[in-house]
Amino acid sequence: MSQSDPFSGHVVLRSTDTVTAGSEYKLWTTLKVPRGFSLQHHGQLLARKLGADHFRLMPAKGIFTLGVGHVRRKTIEPGSKANVPATMAPVHVAELNDLEWKVLVALKREFEPREIAPSPWRARAAEAGLALDEFCQVAEALNARKVIGRFSTFLEHVKPSATGVRVTRFNALFHWAVPPGREIEAGGEVGRHHILTHCYWREAGPEFRNE
Repeated sequence: MSQSDPFSGHVVLRSTDTVTAGSEYKLWTTLKVPRGFSLQHHGQLLARKLGADHFRLMPAKGIFTLGVGHVRRKTIEPGSKANVPATMAPVHVAELNDLEWKVLVALKREFEPREIAPSPWRARAAEAGLALDEFCQVAEALNARKVIGRFSTFLEHVKPSATGVRVTRFNALFHWAVPPGREIEAGGEVGRHHILTHCYWREAGPEFRNE
């Protein structure tokens, strides 16, 4: 999935110390399909190709935190958090015109090593057929609309780096059971902690005891 499926993002193997609700779901991934495509149908396609017994879609209803994990480990004190709760960004379908799509595609494509240079967006603007100023104006407008999620590098989470130091030793995925009606309040409190990289509101369903 990580190598051959362009719609799969994070692909992780999940382990648990005890048998809990939902612990039979070992393989987790994030899926993003183009508008007009079906997440359900894509999940069925992946299940057939992988030989999966079952899968469950858990679309995010809101996002409290979405960051880059490898930049914050060493310097953050235990318990460090923001002074105010995190604000939830509701998940919605964004409407983009042709110009905005041009810029977005140029923005989000991975950088080749040769592109890492001063003013890297100049070439991307030319590729989109735009002046650099116009390209930047459209990009800033997309960013203000929260269409651009983040920019990040991808590092191995377990293998030692070239210096022999591991990037991270521990990663954890938590599921929080929240009483109905208190999802936004709880997400704001959880999401304010600086150590977190992701915090979403998802409906777990009966496989997770509706927690």
